[in-house]
Amino acid sequence: MANRSQAELEIQPARLSGFAPAIARLQALGVPAQRIGELFGADTGYIHVLSHRARKQRSKKQSSDGTLQISAVSDLSDDYVIAAKEELGLRSESEDRIELTPKRLRNLEWLESRMVEIADRGRSSYQYLPAIKALRELKPQIGFPSDVGRIRIAAKLHQHLAWFYTHSGLANSSVAEATRSIRLYEILYHETRDKDALRELGGSCLIRSNSRLSDGSGEVALGSLKLSEQVTLAADIALNSEYFQQRGVALFQTRQDDAAKKMFELAKATTPDTDVKHASMTLKMSSDRFLNLIASPFPKLESELSLLADATAFYGPDSLEAVMCAHWAAACALCTDSKSAHLTALDLIEQNQSKILRFGHQATIAKLLPLALELPSSRRLMWVRFSLYQNAFRSK
Repeated sequence: MANRSQAELEIQPARLSGFAPAIARLQALGVPAQRIGELFGADTGYIHVLSHRARKQRSKKQSSDGTLQISAVSDLSDDYVIAAKEELGLRSESEDRIELTPKRLRNLEWLESRMVEIADRGRSSYQYLPAIKALRELKPQIGFPSDVGRIRIAAKLHQHLAWFYTHSGLANSSVAEATRSIRLYEILYHETRDKDALRELGGSCLIRSNSRLSDGSGEVALGSLKLSEQVTLAADIALNSEYFQQRGVALFQTRQDDAAKKMFELAKATTPDTDVKHASMTLKMSSDRFLNLIASPFPKLESELSLLADATAFYGPDSLEAVMCAHWAAACALCTDSKSAHLTALDLIEQNQSKILRFGHQATIAKLLPLALELPSSRRLMWVRFSLYQNAFRSK
């Protein structure tokens, strides 16, 4: 029974279809279908089918985030808000008809306190999936809100869910929750003109962008980043390091390295979110691990290994941050011509195997990075960069 309970709190193995983009990319890089089948444990015919599906889906993905339709949150029309409320299932009862009794107020305070408690415990313990379960259990307590107090709590609840989903690698679920949070904060700002709603809206946009980036969709993520920039500045708040880091990743994914380097340098020089623990380490995580990989003429492997040691000391050996840094150090090693560095990379990936069951995106990276050695050295960097932003668990 204990084993079953533990399994429910871990990311279950990805279906082979989740690796279709990687399979298509390997074929494009010249790896024979028969060899790909051996690597993934599938027959050659199915490899061709998955590769074909991935090519078709790639063209559809570019327009998949068309739901962010507004150009200025401050200019939302009443008709837009009414339609958004209907879409979200919010009651149309006006707030002046709702009496905020002591009992209602106590209930709201309890909901907010409980939500914060779950989120803080989940983040500090890296128990992301249990946190998702506990947060979802609060949804019936919120119901279908119409007053701004409940709308505010609902918006934050969906933001927390989006954050835990994206850090678990469940990108599609994260995008859905982040989008709902964005819509709720739009409505909240329209109703209250509270600039804190704009600040929170910008945060939900960053979570949504992060989920797209984890799937290698840098161009798609730029839409969420643009809205995040707009509402953050409208709230009279400076852009933080997370924004610059994500913009750098989007540029990194679209092979605009010089522009990406500028963004990562800005991330290093910019204040992180005020709620972030270990601010100095957060700044290094948001910049150095990228700059070390795209350094010229060779990646800075020793610097990446040093960052891994720092992350392990700060966050713990089983933390998401340590797992990420181990994979980025392995990526740097695989982009060299040194066989000893290649062995180091494989050792780092192997040492991570027992830690990745809670982080679907990292589990995908662990599967794909070693395949760089199937390619000639001139194509390894291309594969490594691709692998770091693949997510076979995005639809879980």
